[in-house]
Amino acid sequence: ILCSFFTGLDLVPLCVTFFVCFWEVQYGIIAGVMVSGILLLYPLARPQIKVVRDKAIVIKPENGLQFPAIDFLRDTVHKQALSESHQCNVILDCSHISSIDYTVVLGLSELLQEFQLRELCLIFIGLKAHVLEIFLAADLKGFHNFSTLNDAEKSLGELHIATEDMLSDNSILTTTGIIQ
Repeated sequence: ILCSFFTGLDLVPLCVTFFVCFWEVQYGIIAGVMVSGILLLYPLARPQIKVVRDKAIVIKPENGLQFPAIDFLRDTVHKQALSESHQCNVILDCSHISSIDYTVVLGLSELLQEFQLRELCLIFIGLKAHVLEIFLAADLKGFHNFSTLNDAEKSLGELHIATEDMLSDNSILTTTGIIQ
């Protein structure tokens, strides 16, 4: 009956702790805590990201976005949409994102700038109200939010033209002073 409460991943720190305790108890406890910490923090640093190709690439992080995950998200976007062989617009589905931090805002700001410099669009959909307030307070240039995927796809052509116009103004894109 006790084994039905554990998943396979729960047994990993238990086994590590048990077997290392044969060496010395304090090392076993430390090893168990370290393995548990790794198992808890890995999903935060490497969230599951679903990528769908249609008119634009739709990227949907399955977990929230916090400090450790922004580099992984940026690498995924670079690999999928900004590589030299196939550059295309990206729709970032944020329906599963319930909170963000300052580092995520900075990372997404830099990503928006990279898209603007390449005359591409990065569109956000499904932002929750409190997350949207954070983005609006940051006053990001080129930030576009839509409630549904269909709305975002319909306006993609218009946004592409607006991005070209904004770049022709020779505006300087800076990342400092985003949130005050």
